[in-house]
Amino acid sequence: MPQKGSSAAKKKKRKRLNDMSNAGAFFISLLAIFCFTLVIVLGYVFINAVTVVAGDPVINLESARNNQNQTSFLYAKDSDGKQVEVLRLHGEENRIWVDFDKIPKQMKDAFIALEDKRFNSHHGVDWIRTIGVFVKQNDQGGSTITQQLVKNITGNNQVTYVRKYNEILSALNLEK
Repeated sequence: MPQKGSSAAKKKKRKRLNDMSNAGAFFISLLAIFCFTLVIVLGYVFINAVTVVAGDPVINLESARNNQNQTSFLYAKDSDGKQVEVLRLHGEENRIWVDFDKIPKQMKDAFIALEDKRFNSHHGVDWIRTIGVFVKQNDQGGSTITQQLVKNITGNNQVTYVRKYNEILSALNLEK
């Protein structure tokens, strides 16, 4: 003879298992949607990165050189007919263009040591520093010299992940 208590306990246990399987199915569906969305977003980011890096450089260094706010020199001829500097005109800063080969090696080495120690070993982006800054949630110190050049040329000073992403792509493209 079957016991009523036993049957009720089995039904209760079955209902609890059914509820747990419904909750499990819901979370599995939620996880699947999340994974699908993540794959789509990462795919877009990857395709965008490959397209930008494989394309032509977005930044024209020659035009950037010509657009610098530099000092203007005014010359006149003296009584002997020699050209002499009469006046220097400049805005807030007195900037004079110096060709790269005229900068002393010690100055170049000092600049690299201060700004980007691994400059000669990476290709525009120092991934170790970039990941370190991202993990520490620090908003300074992750840019390479190339990334700083991109930022100065574009004039974009926003502190956003989108700017950093575009800066990284431009730096990789510039260094290829």
